[in-house]
Amino acid sequence: MDPPSYQRLFALYDYRPPFDGVIQALKFRRLAYLAETLGRLAWDKYAEELCRVDILVPIPLPWLRRLKRGFNQAEAMASTVGKLLQRPIVQPLTRRGLQEQSSLDSGIDRRRNARKTMHLKPTASASVRRVRKKHVLIVDDLVTSGATANRATELLLHAGAARVWVLAAGHRQ
Repeated sequence: MDPPSYQRLFALYDYRPPFDGVIQALKFRRLAYLAETLGRLAWDKYAEELCRVDILVPIPLPWLRRLKRGFNQAEAMASTVGKLLQRPIVQPLTRRGLQEQSSLDSGIDRRRNARKTMHLKPTASASVRRVRKKHVLIVDDLVTSGATANRATELLLHAGAARVWVLAAGHRQ
């Protein structure tokens, strides 16, 4: 894969046992309190660097997946980090579609799916205008192929973000 479009990735853990069980519990067992714990761990580990960002943007979930899970784990993690940083959370991205990234094997399929499902809200929306000239921190639970983080970064840079970093609880090498 080409170099990522985001400038920096902060990941708490490698996505392998036993940490993979934490992410699976967060996503599929509705253990939302884990998002707050992960947000606090991110603060403890990266506070000095994260203080340089202006706003946080959680990776969105399609509405049906959010309904099934009862919450957006990236948004819950961003909420904790945002409070600790005293930075606003904005949501200029939207996601449509039912195909989950985790169901796709190849990086090519993941990139294609991310392009097809993630979009910028209308450019006149307040949340899109708020990213202009800002240092943005994307927050997600897991970065595997990087397709989702790259697509979000491309969209935010297109909207005028000055710089984009990514914070993830887990990262698959």
